[in-house]
Amino acid sequence: MVPGWAVSGVAALVGIAAGLVLAVPIRDQRARREQAATAAFAALPSYRVLIGAALSLVELLVWRSVRDKSGQSAGDNSGSGDPDELARPVVYAARALAFQPAPVYQPADAVVTAAREVARVVVEIRSTTRPGPGGAVDLRVADRHAAAVAELRDARDRFVTVCRVALGVEQGSRRI
Repeated sequence: MVPGWAVSGVAALVGIAAGLVLAVPIRDQRARREQAATAAFAALPSYRVLIGAALSLVELLVWRSVRDKSGQSAGDNSGSGDPDELARPVVYAARALAFQPAPVYQPADAVVTAAREVARVVVEIRSTTRPGPGGAVDLRVADRHAAAVAELRDARDRFVTVCRVALGVEQGSRRI
């Protein structure tokens, strides 16, 4: 027969061993979470640059004759133009996020795709139509332009949502 003190001692040792075995994964999980948060905050400037570049393209005026709020001429009326040139700031900003996790990079890639479409549509409008009164976009292509801009705005909003999740920021109703 095994003495009672031995059974208690063995049970205590098993409990200690189980506690140590369970503490390691919990510690590792906490360290991974802290590392992910640190990486997300390190990428915050890149998030801001991509969001700003996308916003600039959303706000791009097709015709120079339209003036922005400060009275400055906006847009570039150069003939056929180059869509890659218009989309370049967004593309470069997204490149800085190439090594982010897929949940962050995939929405950034969608922003780039939408930005390239806006740039393509703007260049096409500039090369195939003339400005309407006050710099208005020709009605025959206005819907395509509005749809491309709306898609870019939506892609940017999805990217902002992903960034907020990555940063652990609470979702608000504020639209950026």
